[in-house]
Amino acid sequence: RRYTGQLASMDDSAIVLDCGSHCCRIGFGGEDAPCAVVRTQHAAKTIGIRPGVLSPGNVQTCEDLWEYLFREQLRVSSRDYSVLVTEPACRPRQDRESWSEVS
Repeated sequence: RRYTGQLASMDDSAIVLDCGSHCCRIGFGGEDAPCAVVRTQHAAKTIGIRPGVLSPGNVQTCEDLWEYLFREQLRVSSRDYSVLVTEPACRPRQDRESWSEVS
């Protein structure tokens, strides 16, 4: 299911992004299901990220992947929404600090 532009108000929703090793799920808070589910490696290959480079410690490639998901799957600008990103509880502190700097 693709986002069709039928939000009640831009202020009502945040983008929810869950990128796992197998697939990325992206959608809007308050919805019953993600708007898009994309295989992570397929999305990475689509934007030119070579295998093995996509990892939680490589912030730039993950940021590129996220922008692809916002632009091509949701067809929105990430700057227009709050974004909630899920992460594993066991992620190293250094990686968490790097993610807090992503805008």
